[in-house]
Amino acid sequence: MKTNSFYEPSVTTSVVEKFYHLLLGYARNDNYLLFSCLLFVCSCSGTHKSQANSKADSIQEKPVEVKKVIVEPAHAVSEEKNYTIHSFSTEGDVLSIIVTYKGGCGTHSFELYSNGFLKKSLPPQVDVFLEHSKENETCTEEVKQTLKFDISALKKPGYNLIVININSADNKLDWKVQ
Repeated sequence: MKTNSFYEPSVTTSVVEKFYHLLLGYARNDNYLLFSCLLFVCSCSGTHKSQANSKADSIQEKPVEVKKVIVEPAHAVSEEKNYTIHSFSTEGDVLSIIVTYKGGCGTHSFELYSNGFLKKSLPPQVDVFLEHSKENETCTEEVKQTLKFDISALKKPGYNLIVININSADNKLDWKVQ
């Protein structure tokens, strides 16, 4: 019978068992320092990942407030656009708009205005205007925010499809009225 300080794996040995016995072989051959370093590196990388994962898991998004569209036939539209619209969509009577703007320290609010009039076209169109106001803002970070507006006040009897023009005719959205 042959004795050997190294482990000789059989054909049916799993990869984990091979690795375990390889590490034990290093420890038996006075390579304790190498084994210790390997063990330290593995344990540190696992700890770092778990801390990062727990940090990501603890971040919670605030619920998005659904504001009502403000219908004012005589509202003066602001020419200042200190935000960028990235996307928009509807789900039922709720218009969602994703915007970015510079800030991060002050108070920001968005309102959606419309004159409420339908343009004579097929399908009819309605203009809405997004206005952004800010107070006490000194930061310049780029902030991404999802805005939600209840647009049910823009419904008109007899129409099941209305095109919403957001700030201009360049940002159009088909709204299937329910």
